[in-house]
Amino acid sequence: MPRRKAEKVRRHPGEGSIYQRQSDGLWVATLEVGYKTLLEESGRPVKDRKGNPKAVRDRKVVYGKTWEEARDKLRTAARTHEDGLPKAQERQTVAQFLEHWLEHSAKQRVRPRTLDSYRELAKLHVAPELGKKALVRLSPQDVQGMIAGWLALAGDRPGVHQLGRDPSGRDERYQALSGNREEGGHRPAAVP
Repeated sequence: MPRRKAEKVRRHPGEGSIYQRQSDGLWVATLEVGYKTLLEESGRPVKDRKGNPKAVRDRKVVYGKTWEEARDKLRTAARTHEDGLPKAQERQTVAQFLEHWLEHSAKQRVRPRTLDSYRELAKLHVAPELGKKALVRLSPQDVQGMIAGWLALAGDRPGVHQLGRDPSGRDERYQALSGNREEGGHRPAAVP
C-alpha cells in the first residue's frame, strides 16, 4: 500500500503561517501584528481617494533552518505581540536606543544637569564600547563587562553605573530590552 502524503494542517486565525522557501530551503514564519500607515518620502501619510490614510498589514517575519526553529521563533513573536510589547527593531543599535531613551524618557524624569551627565556618559563611555551593537544582541554580560571596565578605570565613583542600569531594568515602560533584562545581575566589584 503506497504511503500517503502528510496532510496539511490548517492553522487558526492569528496563529501565523509557516512555509518552506523554495529558493534556499529556509523555513519562513509570518505573523500579522496589525496595520501600519503608508508614508510618503516626506513622512506624510499616503491618502486614498476618500482622503483617509492608507494602511497595509504589518507582518513580523522570522526565519529558521528547520520547521521547529521557525515555529519556536513564531511563538516568541506571538507571545511578545500578545503581551503588548513593541516589536524589537532588529537594526536598532544601542546608541540609537540610548539617544531615544535620553530624549523621550529620561528628559521628563530627571533634572537638566543629571540629563547632561547621562548624555556625557553615553557619548564618552557607552557609545565607544556598545554603541554599534544591535540592541537585540545586547546581553547582560556585555553591560556587566562595560561597567567592570569603568570601575577598573574610575574606581567606585558614584554614578558610574547609573546609565547602564536604568534603561535595561528599572524603567518598566521601556520593554525593548524585555528579553535581555539583567534580572538578578550584580554590579561588578572594582578591580584594585
